[in-house]
Amino acid sequence: MKILYLCFTPYHIKVSNYLSKTEYKSDENHMILSSCSGINENTLKKFVKITQYKTLNYTDIELSLREGVKLGASYFKKYKSSIEHFIKTIKEQEYDKIVYFSDNPIAYQLLFNDIKQNSVNTKLMFVEEGTGIYLKNYRYPFRYKILIFLAKILFNNNNIRVFMHGKGGFEDEVLLREPELIESKGKKIKLSKDEFREILINNDCTENFVLEKGSLFCPSFIINDPKVRNKAFNEIFLCYYQKREFLYVKLHPSEREVDSLQKLVESYDGYIIILNRDDLTSEDIIVNPNIKEVISDVSSSLINAYYLRDDIKIISYQNILIKKYGLKFKFKYSIFENMVENGIIKHFSF
Repeated sequence: MKILYLCFTPYHIKVSNYLSKTEYKSDENHMILSSCSGINENTLKKFVKITQYKTLNYTDIELSLREGVKLGASYFKKYKSSIEHFIKTIKEQEYDKIVYFSDNPIAYQLLFNDIKQNSVNTKLMFVEEGTGIYLKNYRYPFRYKILIFLAKILFNNNNIRVFMHGKGGFEDEVLLREPELIESKGKKIKLSKDEFREILINNDCTENFVLEKGSLFCPSFIINDPKVRNKAFNEIFLCYYQKREFLYVKLHPSEREVDSLQKLVESYDGYIIILNRDDLTSEDIIVNPNIKEVISDVSSSLINAYYLRDDIKIISYQNILIKKYGLKFKFKYSIFENMVENGIIKHFSF
């Protein structure tokens, strides 16, 4: 069987590495990395087990409104050509199965619609990538809706649409941790706790990675105002500093203000430590036995911590962002709410 993995985050790659060495070990495996997450090519490639794939390629398939405004028609012409080449190349390879982790990107929508409309004999396997598949509602920013509108015109294709993550309805199969929490016409395949742990714990880069006993702070990429972010972070940092406890900070891979945040922690006498290694994910750190608790807002790292460790405290500071800083979350997802209701995820308190 000939299989293609479409990836754009370290987690996507780790799952693909697992599948290509277990379920599809005897098959012909291929991978295409892309720019959809904003994580650069070199960082993504650090997570790929290259020997498990016959081919590994990278492509830029993200539609940029900024570049479109800056460069005009020439940019859109080049973008269209790039996407058409991307789709044509995949179709020519006649893959038996395509494993993917997001169905929202414009290039993916075009590819999957083409496969379904032309009854191509390629199975589409959608894999849970974190929390997105469990979304109950989500308000997309106006900018994203503009991109979808432009894509419809550019490709003369009204099948390109706005929908919540995992709700495209393309999948023939779906691999996930909590099948009962989602609706899908595809065949549901449950990913067990043990399988999930094997995916994320089996990582060579954690060898010789030593930490003192402490906690992990891994914010997602949701606070747009730097002043609000710094105030909220400082309050949390101060809480651990006053107890003279180590707090390790793993920033989101898309974070661009690492230097300014590094300056923010300098006044805490080494108790607040930014782990600025792009070959490590939050999950790589969570499995370290010296990490006693993980703190975040609504990051999937909180969910993953529950599946990775039976002896770790899981804390969300979403309550502080809402009550103290007036942040409004434009989404809700079932798996997070269930864990809060069942007391698995605790609210942060000073």
